[in-house]
Amino acid sequence: MATIFYTMSGYGKGHAGRARSVLQTLTEHRFIVLCAGDSFDYLAPLYRDDPRVQVLRFEPHLRFVLNNGKVNRLATAGSAMGYLLRFRPTIRSMCRLIETHHPDVALTDVDPVLPRAARRCGVPFITLDSHGMFTCCEMRGLPLPMRGHAFLVRLYVRFCHARGAARHLVSTFADLPIKPAYADKAGMVGAVLRPELMDRTVTDDRFLVAYVRSDVGTPALLETLDSCGLPVHVYAMGERPDAGRLRFLPIGEGFMRDLRACTAIVTMAGNQLIAEAFYLGKPVLAFPMPGQIEQMLNGYYIRASGGGECVERDDLTPSVLADFLSKRERYAAAIARMPLFDRPGNERIAAAIDEVCGARAPRLAESVPV
Repeated sequence: MATIFYTMSGYGKGHAGRARSVLQTLTEHRFIVLCAGDSFDYLAPLYRDDPRVQVLRFEPHLRFVLNNGKVNRLATAGSAMGYLLRFRPTIRSMCRLIETHHPDVALTDVDPVLPRAARRCGVPFITLDSHGMFTCCEMRGLPLPMRGHAFLVRLYVRFCHARGAARHLVSTFADLPIKPAYADKAGMVGAVLRPELMDRTVTDDRFLVAYVRSDVGTPALLETLDSCGLPVHVYAMGERPDAGRLRFLPIGEGFMRDLRACTAIVTMAGNQLIAEAFYLGKPVLAFPMPGQIEQMLNGYYIRASGGGECVERDDLTPSVLADFLSKRERYAAAIARMPLFDRPGNERIAAAIDEVCGARAPRLAESVPV
């Protein structure tokens, strides 16, 4: 049994959802999960009494600041400056945790602290996220305006990944080639799935799943969803009274069941849910969070894949939603042709961790005096 340090972004539940999939897959290993924000709020209750997984709050963390459902870039930049002022002490705190727990390998999902601390302490680290596509993958097909956005995200990802990773595992729904410079260290793993989703036995029970954060949803958006003529199961807006065709539900195991049974999914353009939806063959209508560059690029790749459509949140009107639903069979056929979804990425991640742990064992043994 290996001990694995695992850190992730604290913004949104997509990172925590991917972590949940990893924790449910690698049951033979012990995990110390260090996170904050939305990730901690989601994972901590699930593993409160689990002897194999320890979830610890680790601050500070990078986060987006929202204003009226849009990313406030000035306030986000100010928050990032405060984070950077505490960056070196935060790395030292992580080093002390590493020295206390002696992990065999570190796993990091868009977190800049653990890679640097692991490198200082001589622990190999693996990056596992969707953001790796910006550094490890060829993205030459992007339209010119998108290339500037991709360049900005690439700078951020390079900061988070640091140098010296043993492996870069890219979990994304986009089918992109690996750059030659990363051919020996990087690999596409596709969707990382929770066990509940691995069985591809799905149905079409004639309802929509909508994933809409409460700080992004607007009355106009809810009115559009209500206009579609189908029941809509709305997640991430908190529990509130049903309204028309809208049923508001808490995130839980019911969410997994609904993903398998729905007609299609309307969601913000977070990578993890899109990858899960495509694995199940479900078309996606996405609206990027206003001002969130990575989600804008995800939206481009949804459209390019043929598996769905992407529009700005305020342009998601009843006619746009009706047009999307009328084309769902065409979208489903395109998803069925996607090569990344021949099997879940879970086994590829397990193999990479086992390989890195195995490669480290001789070096540890050589360091012990005979």
